[in-house]
Amino acid sequence: MSSQKAKHLNDYPQLPYHIVAELGEGGYGRVFRARDRITGNTVALKTLHGSLTPHTPKYRSQALFLEHEFGVCRQIQHPHIVRSHQFGYTETEMPYAVFTYLPGETLHRRLLRLGPLTGVAMQQLMGQALEGLKALHAQGYVHRDIKPLNIMVEEPPKASKLTLIDLGISTAMGSSRLGYGLPQQQTMPQGSVHYCSQAQWSGAEAAAYHDWYAWGLVVLECLTGTPVFGGLSLSQVVRKKEAGILLPTALAGHPLGELLIAVFGGGSDWKDTPALHHDWQLLDLTTLPYLGTPEEKSPGEDTLLPTMKKTHGGP
Repeated sequence: MSSQKAKHLNDYPQLPYHIVAELGEGGYGRVFRARDRITGNTVALKTLHGSLTPHTPKYRSQALFLEHEFGVCRQIQHPHIVRSHQFGYTETEMPYAVFTYLPGETLHRRLLRLGPLTGVAMQQLMGQALEGLKALHAQGYVHRDIKPLNIMVEEPPKASKLTLIDLGISTAMGSSRLGYGLPQQQTMPQGSVHYCSQAQWSGAEAAAYHDWYAWGLVVLECLTGTPVFGGLSLSQVVRKKEAGILLPTALAGHPLGELLIAVFGGGSDWKDTPALHHDWQLLDLTTLPYLGTPEEKSPGEDTLLPTMKKTHGGP
């Protein structure tokens, strides 16, 4: 561990866990691999940035994000949603939440390391993501930040296991405001522009198809090894979404392509996530060819995955 990392870890001398290493950093907090001082168990511990104190402006809202994430994960209790175990405050009023430690790596890291997945491997992994979303949606929540960085992949002896993490901006379905103690004028964080739907980015009420849209982008990324909107600025992403999402030629007319057309068109083909999951399981991707990276769109060529207009209820 570098001296710089060690210096950062010293920001949290009051935590009732022994910090072992920093695992990652997000918009409002940092995650550490830690060891319970009593049981010796390894856990993932999430807390706020060290610069946030009870006297700083963002402290209250960020602490509530963390408490909300803990509560949602505690309520769901599903094998494909990260589990939470404890929430508390240190003597210096620093909030922390304890989650199950997940060995393995993020899907983002896995794609960088190994490249695109086969159709069968992708179907198996992203089917697990849908199972997690089914459980989340059944409890009335929308994740709102599905992306490879928020998906953990473990490699047990028999098959890969996927777990959805980072539910800090998850929101009750039908809500357009944060509903866990923040001021009513506080708008919802919009999520990641490279993955969220246009409707979510515009502040629409949370809906299941917002998660489906992001899930569909991750499906394509798994198959091509490249983010659909990778390397683009915010304004470029918005323009691309308005024009439509490119479909690799190999998916034209393929059942997977047809399913993704429906997903990006607003998901009106399914009444709920279990219905989408059912159709996903029926796909036969054993003969799906290697897709590589998405093809460039030729001038004047129509996109194969058009974005449905807002007047039709699309994302």
